[in-house]
Amino acid sequence: MRRIARMILLALWHAAVTAGAAEQEPVAAAIIGRFAKGPVGSPVEVSAGEFVDHYGSDAPTGWPAELQARRFFAQGASKLNVIRADPAGPLSTALAGDPAAMSGLHALPLVRDLGILICPEITLLPAAEIKPALAIWKAELAKRRAMMILDPPPGMTSSTLMAQWVTQHIPAGSKELALYYPYLTASVNGTPATFGASGQMAAAWLANDLRPDKRIWGAPAGAHLPLVADGMSPLLDNTTSMIATDAYICVIRQFTAGGPILPWAARHLDGGNPENRHIPVQRTTDWIRTNIERMGTLSDHRVNNSTLWAELVNNARNFLQEVYREGGFAGNTPTEAFFVQCGLGVTMTQADIEAHVVQMNVGVAFLLPAEFTVLRFQWNTRNPARPLEAPRLLMRDGLAGKQLFYKNPPGASYTLKSSPDLAGWTQYAAPVPGDNTWRKAAFVPETGQRFFRVEQTPLP
Repeated sequence: MRRIARMILLALWHAAVTAGAAEQEPVAAAIIGRFAKGPVGSPVEVSAGEFVDHYGSDAPTGWPAELQARRFFAQGASKLNVIRADPAGPLSTALAGDPAAMSGLHALPLVRDLGILICPEITLLPAAEIKPALAIWKAELAKRRAMMILDPPPGMTSSTLMAQWVTQHIPAGSKELALYYPYLTASVNGTPATFGASGQMAAAWLANDLRPDKRIWGAPAGAHLPLVADGMSPLLDNTTSMIATDAYICVIRQFTAGGPILPWAARHLDGGNPENRHIPVQRTTDWIRTNIERMGTLSDHRVNNSTLWAELVNNARNFLQEVYREGGFAGNTPTEAFFVQCGLGVTMTQADIEAHVVQMNVGVAFLLPAEFTVLRFQWNTRNPARPLEAPRLLMRDGLAGKQLFYKNPPGASYTLKSSPDLAGWTQYAAPVPGDNTWRKAAFVPETGQRFFRVEQTPLP
């Protein structure tokens, strides 16, 4: 029997718990940058009003991250995870943050359903630093199954200059990155401003995800996604648009004077990849991987046998069947749209079983029936010699107090409890299964001390 691990944390706060998001919910967006004020380090989810109150300044056009967050909300989005970079030190160091403290870029795992990231200042780094930095960031995004929307750096006055910049600064294989051009113009707090479209496009992607006729697999481009802006700089015609498009830049168009301003392309910056060149294909792939990976964590406490394999296959098929029914795959029948494989002699050898590893293959047809992109998954299964990983806890600043993040490794359930004196414990959140993600609870100030712990109960 695995030992029940209990971890205790002392704080001067009372807990008001927000339950973790359920699987298969719309993805979340986050921003990393320097702000005039606000909690530093870990993500804080805010509404538009909360952002202005806790991070806003009187001169938002002087803070690129603040300006883009405001444009995110101006486009109609409701929630944004804000990761304020440490204002001290070099910009690249501030944005990357500290791995040990899980700040900056390293705070992304704390956003449980992250799918979209914006970091308006990353293209403001010195020219020699941009490409190496983007290589590191896209690797982290790949781990998190997320994409980042870039802004053009200042001074890109033509599509030719913008295309040259992409050629010089974007690492090869950047399917995790997208860039929109040209700049938008609008009044921000009464001040005319010219800015990239990352904040508004992040909001537009989220809005597109919620449309029943689009969803995450629908292209976030076209007349159904007008951008809230006064104008563009410079205006693009068909010729200048093609120059940008040939460099896999997503163009923004205004086809008539005073007409709607529209995103008019949906390729990521690895757009020359014949098997995966479009933003919705990459995002859907990431989303499917995230959901199926979480489903598969049930294997950690299960015997590696045909019963487990059948359950994994059934869960994945049910999930993919729903995606197919809603229009996410090509094909006239489910067989043409997807497949799931798991079993001895199919995806595994006897050596895998003895190593307590289960492997599953999923094929999905995004563009043409029966032309499958194959996604491979691997999970641990029950191994008496492998100790159950202990949960981790982090206390960080929040809006009106503190946030407690706690990681839930597979193989157990987790219950957050609180006590004023260590004598009796009260449950503050319903038990959650260990799916290798981070949950969080927010704390409101209260007089006196309070202790918190996460109870880890091994699954049978």
